Amino acid sequence: MDGPGATVLIATRNRAEHIAASLTTVLESARDAPFPVEVVVVDDGSTDHTGAILDGFAHAWPMLRVLHDPLPGKSGTLNRALGQVVGTAVCSPTADVHVPRSW
Repeated sequence: MDGPGATVLIATRNRAEHIAASLTTVLESARDAPFPVEVVVVDDGSTDHTGAILDGFAHAWPMLRVLHDPLPGKSGTLNRALGQVVGTAVCSPTADVHVPRSW
């Protein structure tokens, strides 16, 4: 299979207090998946330090791409980001999801 078999696409806005814990569970699950998974997180115009936290995660997790969309609004953000994902299948959980490694 060329490229990732799946993309996890998450839009987030002003979730600095919570994004690290939830994103860690998604990334660990992606790392342990039986096929390549990309994780794309879109910072949806945050006014707190969510973007900086995401950028820090991107340096440590190669399967993570962070996009910065200055226009707030989850639907528009996800629609714009869909043009940049490469996985065969796409799932879009909420930014506060905590998933098991087997997810």
